[in-house]
Amino acid sequence: MLKKIFFSSIFVILFFSISLSYANDQILFEDMARRKLLIPKKIKKIVPLGSAMRFITYLKAIDKVVGIEAYERKNKNESGRPYTLAISNVVDNLPVIGEGGPNKLPDFEKIISVKPDLIITMGLDLSLVETIQQKTNLPVLYLSYGGRGFVDLDSVKASLTILGRLLDKEKRAKELVVYLDSVVKDLYKRTSKVKNKPKVYVGAVSYAGRHTITSTQGNYFPLKLINGNNVVDVLGKREHLFIDKEKIIEWDPDFIFLDTGGFEMLKEDYSRNPDYFKRLRAVKEKKVFSVLPFNFYHTNIEIALANAYYMGKIIYPHLFKDIDIVKKTEEIIYMFNGVYAYEKLKSNYLGYGKISFKETIRVE
Repeated sequence: MLKKIFFSSIFVILFFSISLSYANDQILFEDMARRKLLIPKKIKKIVPLGSAMRFITYLKAIDKVVGIEAYERKNKNESGRPYTLAISNVVDNLPVIGEGGPNKLPDFEKIISVKPDLIITMGLDLSLVETIQQKTNLPVLYLSYGGRGFVDLDSVKASLTILGRLLDKEKRAKELVVYLDSVVKDLYKRTSKVKNKPKVYVGAVSYAGRHTITSTQGNYFPLKLINGNNVVDVLGKREHLFIDKEKIIEWDPDFIFLDTGGFEMLKEDYSRNPDYFKRLRAVKEKKVFSVLPFNFYHTNIEIALANAYYMGKIIYPHLFKDIDIVKKTEEIIYMFNGVYAYEKLKSNYLGYGKISFKETIRVE
């Protein structure tokens, strides 16, 4: 089961194969949607769309970028997306080829003007990918995290490996894949033998905006990594969901984690109806904690992994007693982005801590 869920070997990657067609210094490549693309053997110039810039930063391939979405420039230095901190001194010097944002089309003429060898997309609907390719007459690579609103580790590793191969960053891609596997293996080893699992609810989950306690996630990625008992999973859903407040009372979770991306909405909700929150057993027993938002222009893998360690330390303290959560968070963020970001994350998103419910709510 462990191998099936987490540790698929490189054969998963080889599914996305390169053929031996080399006419005119090009190769025939099959992307993650099984689309066949004719692309240059040597890729020197790229345009990332959707959340592809994140993976380009992970791979240290920013020097190949010749055009960016305005979204990357307007929101640079955003600690909620740690990769922006690593490229903030670069984006102002790159041409803007479109507005950016969820499923927004770029300016086709501007893309053509910067003459990329390859357009790289991540988190875009396949229909938009096809449209971009038709309008620009340039190869457009489709990559994926797994699906809308959830993370699939095999897809993440496949995306890293494909990009590493195409951008001559195979060593870096392998380094990240090995690190990902080591983190997942460590989390699994710590928690796989737990039998009596406390019930957990994760609320205020950020998804296409900020929300209050009723916003949650089936198959919540960080909780899945520590074999947690997510009460929402009884619904058989793995995407983002809105839950009726009374259903949360009915589930009666032992622990509640609240995404601080929605903290202002939570405060407003609490001020309107504090009695509701005080009915929750986790509130009564002071077992409500904060987690950082990891869905911000798609998924920040590093923050999701840090959340898993924090949740593990709270739910199973004896199994994570050796973990200093700040040091671990900084380690993970630095591994992916080459920068430290927890202190800035804490200043913008309150950081990890216990949530108190008094005259207002706050992270302690």
